[in-house]
Amino acid sequence: MIPSVATVLRITALSLVVSWMAVSSSSAIAQSKVEKSFSIKPKQPGVDCDRPDAAARNNCKVDSASEKFGYPGFVVYDNTERILRLFLDRNKDGKLDQWSYYKDGIEVYRDSDNDFDERLDEYRWLGSAGMRKGIDANEDGEIDRWEMISVQEVAEEAFYAIQNRDNVRFGRLLISDAEFRSLGLKGKVGSEFAKRVDAARKGFSSMARGQNQIGKSTSFVYSGPGQPGVAAASKRDGITKDIICYDHASVVYKNGQTTGNLALGTIVRVNDTWRLMELPEIVDPKKAIQTGGSLFPMQLFTTEPDDFEQGDPRLANAYEEFEKINKTLQKLLEEDNPKKNAVRIASLHEQKAMAGIAIYNLVPKDEKYSWLQNIADTVSDAYQKEEYPRGLSFLKEFSDKLKDANRTEGLDYIGWRSIFAKYQLIIQVKDSQARREALKDLMNDLKKFVNQYPNSEFAPDALFQLGFNSEIDNGGDNTEAIKMYSALARKYGNTNFGKRAKGALARLQGKGKPISFKGKTTDGKPFDSATRRGKIVLIHFWNTDATNGLNEIQKLNAKYDKELVVVGANINMQTKDFQEYMRQNREINWTQLHSPGGMDKSELAMQIGLVSLPMALLIDKDGKLIETNLPFPDLDREIQRLSR
Repeated sequence: MIPSVATVLRITALSLVVSWMAVSSSSAIAQSKVEKSFSIKPKQPGVDCDRPDAAARNNCKVDSASEKFGYPGFVVYDNTERILRLFLDRNKDGKLDQWSYYKDGIEVYRDSDNDFDERLDEYRWLGSAGMRKGIDANEDGEIDRWEMISVQEVAEEAFYAIQNRDNVRFGRLLISDAEFRSLGLKGKVGSEFAKRVDAARKGFSSMARGQNQIGKSTSFVYSGPGQPGVAAASKRDGITKDIICYDHASVVYKNGQTTGNLALGTIVRVNDTWRLMELPEIVDPKKAIQTGGSLFPMQLFTTEPDDFEQGDPRLANAYEEFEKINKTLQKLLEEDNPKKNAVRIASLHEQKAMAGIAIYNLVPKDEKYSWLQNIADTVSDAYQKEEYPRGLSFLKEFSDKLKDANRTEGLDYIGWRSIFAKYQLIIQVKDSQARREALKDLMNDLKKFVNQYPNSEFAPDALFQLGFNSEIDNGGDNTEAIKMYSALARKYGNTNFGKRAKGALARLQGKGKPISFKGKTTDGKPFDSATRRGKIVLIHFWNTDATNGLNEIQKLNAKYDKELVVVGANINMQTKDFQEYMRQNREINWTQLHSPGGMDKSELAMQIGLVSLPMALLIDKDGKLIETNLPFPDLDREIQRLSR
């Protein structure tokens, strides 16, 4: 390709500079040479080299390069004899062919004409500026490919390619077809990466233009890939030779005071360069990161429980690796702004989980479930805290591997933790519509869970939550709630959840029917609402954190002292908290029942399947249940009606 006019003129002008050294060294001429040398600029943009101001240039000097550097040319010094510029004629044809730029006395950038045809063909960053070497094969002033580049520089180049919507700049970072073939990736992993590379090549332009997080004012902070890894050769996984890589490379950027993350996914080393393998992704903490992870497939379960041997060195090594990863992770999480390392933290969470699986595979049978719980707990917690967006996908892969190995113990635990990690993350969003949709998803997930794991220890809890939420959000129709409570009472009647379901059914299906509500008063006497025939009975369920309605009940107790029996049913978790409250509020002088344990375990709460606090339950003079949750302001009207 014919070089641009600007390129030809620039090099032609530079080729004349060698003749300066023959000019007399008068002060005016010497200063002219200094000014002319600083008019020569690096060809590539963004080079950070010394650029002295006018006053400082007055103290600079230009000298011959021959004696010190062995080639014709000239060198520019500042007043401390520190090099600022070095321009050489390496083939001694009277024309410059290398232009070097310095910062703090160190060469940081070099333009070169290596074939001596007066056109630049190589651009290098050196010293503290990095290690990039760009080749300009057609000598048009633009880099065609990187012959040498570090992973950190790939990350920075990728950021600026997105910022400038520069498809060419991104394209020279992406692995070429020949380089991809040289990796020797086969089978599923090879096919997957071929698709990712193709998608990156075709999709960069729309991705860069479609995002709005990285704009002209966005600043690159740094790349945080951490330590590289080795995807070891494995015929089973389609990796035919060791591949040195970063599997979760990333960039940290800033918009004002807001920090963001750009996930670059897998970057592999090819000779002296590093290459992108997939399309970068702006990290959204509410979504799973799609990039990375493919070069480190989850381990298959090949170790049988009987293979365990006490003192197995593999187990000691696995524990050591687990602790090493965990320490690094905790250190990052304890930083003032851990979000700047979000992708690195997500990668460490995955490494920690993989190390946990290695331990799970090696420990004896009676310890496996404990380690499975550890993995499920830490991954789901990290997902919920927005530290590991791929967490639920990882747990799904873990479950699938367990199924393939016919290890079913703990699958329900993984599923259970995953369901609530997903739900809790979404309800942290302040959008009420998102929360409503999350609740619908939760109900669907719980139904699937009960169908998939009917004998799980968590199935009763799932059924109760289905009944509970159906009751709370039913629009006046308790059909679905009754269905769930009935299934729970029938299958798991002896569990706490089963007892609560029976109580809820008595409450929901018992209106107009006799009811017997029992408990013990604070002085140890038995109470049974059935023995209060001829009186209206008002039972107020409460704890010291839910005291709404106490004033209304105090007034009703005084107003209807002959027709009404008022009974408090306190379900505080701790008895001492209830007793202390009563000592400080002696105006609460009506009968009090107390059973600790809260809504989950209090015998008082379980009798009616209590779902909210405070709540008032009203029984008429014939001992029949009338109302189960009448608003406190409406109680007076209803008691008046019943007392007639």
